[in-house]
Amino acid sequence: MALAASSPTDAPGTAGTRQRHSPFGPAAWLVATLIGLGALLAMLPDGTAEPLQTVIAWLMVAMVATLAVMLVAKGMERLLDSESS
Repeated sequence: MALAASSPTDAPGTAGTRQRHSPFGPAAWLVATLIGLGALLAMLPDGTAEPLQTVIAWLMVAMVATLAVMLVAKGMERLLDSESS
């Protein structure tokens, strides 16, 4: 039996009924966490928790880099989608 004959395209769960996940779901969480870390860093007194401040700053740098990579990947995906159409 051919593959096309065994799997109809109008079956439940096909493109019409599937929901796409939000592409900015993880990015929104990263931004919220970045804002929270920035607020925590601003509330800490200077010099009293220097190792903690260093860790928070490096986490913020890593999060910004992760957001940049996610945005570049999303842009490349959109570019490839527009070229294939």
